[in-house]
Amino acid sequence: MIKLVEIDDEFVPDKGCSTDILRRAAELLGERGWCQMQIEDRDGRMCAVGAIRKAASEVMHTVHSWSESVALNRLRGQVTTREMHSIPRWNDAPERTAEDVILAMKRAAEDD
Repeated sequence: MIKLVEIDDEFVPDKGCSTDILRRAAELLGERGWCQMQIEDRDGRMCAVGAIRKAASEVMHTVHSWSESVALNRLRGQVTTREMHSIPRWNDAPERTAEDVILAMKRAAEDD
C-alpha cells in the first residue's frame, strides 16, 4: 500500500515507499542475478541502479518516481565515498560482488 503525506499542499509518497523499493531491488538481484557495466544484460541480470528502477516500477506502478530517487539517494548514502562517488562506479568496481550490492540495499532499507 502506498502511503502519502501532505507537503506544501501536495501529496507525495513517504519514506516507506523507498524502503519497499530497496527491499524489492535486493530481492530482484537475488532472483534474477547481478551484473556490471550495464543496467540489464541479455540474461535479465541487473546492476544496482537497474534493480532499483525495476523495483520502483513494480512498487509505484510508474517510472522515475520521487520514491525511486529517494531509494537511490539512500543507497548512495550507504556506498559512496570520496573515491567512489556514484552508484554505477561502486557497482562496477572490480572487487564488487552481488552479495555486496544486496547487503548494501538491505542496509539502506533499514536506515531510517
